[in-house]
Amino acid sequence: MSNAAKRLRKIGMLFAALGPVIPLLPEHAPVALAQEQSSAAGDLAMQARAEPYIAFADQILAAVTTGQSGALRASLSPSTLSEWSGEDVDLFVDRIVMPFFADYATPVAEQWIAATTHPAGFTGFAFYRSFTAADGQTKPYVLYVLEEDGRMVVGNLLVGKTFQEMHPQQ
Repeated sequence: MSNAAKRLRKIGMLFAALGPVIPLLPEHAPVALAQEQSSAAGDLAMQARAEPYIAFADQILAAVTTGQSGALRASLSPSTLSEWSGEDVDLFVDRIVMPFFADYATPVAEQWIAATTHPAGFTGFAFYRSFTAADGQTKPYVLYVLEEDGRMVVGNLLVGKTFQEMHPQQ
């Protein structure tokens, strides 16, 4: 395995989603329960906790779809950055994330959200989203938004991954 492939594997293996998972529409209204043990009240409470994370995720999406790689770099988790070299960050931002979003056309209506925890203990939410590219292809991604040291950060952004691929048991 090449060094670049090893770095990509490390970048892609940082998180584990925990707790109930609920699907959301762009208006962030729950549309169904994803797990039997979930309750409507629990899903609504999780959605309420997630609202500021959703807003931050939307800001990150706006940045990457308009070519603002500096905004993405500035939002990356300090904890994650401490584990990555400058080359890792450049590879992640310039050769993976920005090209993936370069042909962004429209968001796909459905998204999924799950509580998540970074290995360092920071908590937040994983947003399983996708968009329609200019050529009509659907492109999925997972955006991890965490609260770290009192501010929202991007813990990771996995491109080309669906909820079903990340959680085949559900």
